[in-house]
Amino acid sequence: MRNAGVDRAVSELASTLVLIAIALVIVAALGSSVLFLGEDQAGPQGQFEFDYSEDRQRLLVTYERGGTFAAGNISVQGPDDASARWSALAGDDASATIEPGDPVLVSEEGAYGRPVGPDDSIRVVYIDPASGTATVLDTWNGTDAV
Repeated sequence: MRNAGVDRAVSELASTLVLIAIALVIVAALGSSVLFLGEDQAGPQGQFEFDYSEDRQRLLVTYERGGTFAAGNISVQGPDDASARWSALAGDDASATIEPGDPVLVSEEGAYGRPVGPDDSIRVVYIDPASGTATVLDTWNGTDAV
């Protein structure tokens, strides 16, 4: 009878060690994902609001929040290589700063030069003037995605 208690204690110790090991693995996984996620967000960031008018086939894009951008460094891009710089859409100088609440109209009548369809995908892209690299800040995926 005396050996039964010893075997039980070893079993409980093994279970405790296994639970501690699992907890350490979970903490390590969460810690590394937070560290690597922080690195991914080091580039420019911006959030935009999209308001589509189907009867007029145009999209109102409003800058909500994020980094500070020159209007000439932001491009609104659509299908079939359709694009226009924010500065051209807003009628501003390329060096003008985009402020939260600033809207542009993406439509056939303006600098974009073509109607926006309900199935179009429109990207707001930051173009780094030094390197020429493009970073997608936000995307509107048509009315089906809303």
